Amino acid sequence: MKKFLVIFLCLALVFTMVACGGTEPSGEGDVAETYELVIGHVYTTDSLEADMTEYLKEQIEERTEGRVTVTIYANEILGSERETCEQVVMGTCDVTFSEGSMWSTVTGVKELGVYGLPFMYSNVESANYAVKNLITPGLTQICEENDLPIVPFYTVQSGFRHLFTVDTPVYQLSDISGLKVRVPEVDLYVQIWDSLGANPTTTAFSEAYQALQQGVVKGCEIDYANCVQQNWHEVVNYCTKTGHLAALNVAMINKEKWESFPEDIQQILWECVSDAEDYNHSNRDEADAMYVEDIVGAGVEIIELDAAALAEMRAACQSIYDEFVALGVGDLIDEVAAH
Repeated sequence: MKKFLVIFLCLALVFTMVACGGTEPSGEGDVAETYELVIGHVYTTDSLEADMTEYLKEQIEERTEGRVTVTIYANEILGSERETCEQVVMGTCDVTFSEGSMWSTVTGVKELGVYGLPFMYSNVESANYAVKNLITPGLTQICEENDLPIVPFYTVQSGFRHLFTVDTPVYQLSDISGLKVRVPEVDLYVQIWDSLGANPTTTAFSEAYQALQQGVVKGCEIDYANCVQQNWHEVVNYCTKTGHLAALNVAMINKEKWESFPEDIQQILWECVSDAEDYNHSNRDEADAMYVEDIVGAGVEIIELDAAALAEMRAACQSIYDEFVALGVGDLIDEVAAH
């Protein structure tokens, strides 16, 4: 009788533990569910963008105590910038980052390019303010209004972009006329350089060095860091400081993937990406001066533009602003311009 009673009590204890979510793995008990986050991007592993992504991976895996593992595919392993963005829209990749103008191209929602308008930011501080306070909420609203399968996740500051040329020094707008300039496969970039009088030519990021070297194109527009990291400064002779774009790359996460995370994981992810943004901004500010030294050291002449020349270039792009105002995002443009 005593033996029977002990067995009965043990069985009762086991059933009680299972019912209450005890140590037996039932899929709903104490065994924490794990998740994987796949991030793809086109930048080389030694780039500031890749460094930020690795930092983000470390923060996510540490703060979620291993519940979320992050897999990174850099250097166009998953495809070109456009292809990787398309994969996030379709859900075959979880996260990638690109400028709003690229997201505009792959989704067909032109308003997403509002923060990448030419000559919009006067300095790094104003661009960083927009990154931290305006871009994510603004793009979130646009994505929701258009029922897009993507959610703005974080931003990556890739610095101001400038015009680099092989054999044509550019001092004013007229010097750009007819110049064959390599641009990404983004509608807005083509539109900008067409407005400035150039002959914009879309070329994959990984093929641009060869295009410059072989004379397929006579110029390119890029930030200082990526110019050096891609060795483009070896095949150009002039850098005109246009600062025409502040490359604010927006990381989008597939909406279905985002919604698959429980609320506690989502909260941790928001905290991690906020810290990663600050980390990225700090590194970018420190790195630009170093990369300019590398560019000058390679024999590239830096050309400073006066205010009149910059104003003329900005005026040449006015029709682009008019299109965005007509789309109903004039208030967003004014808000960014005010900072």
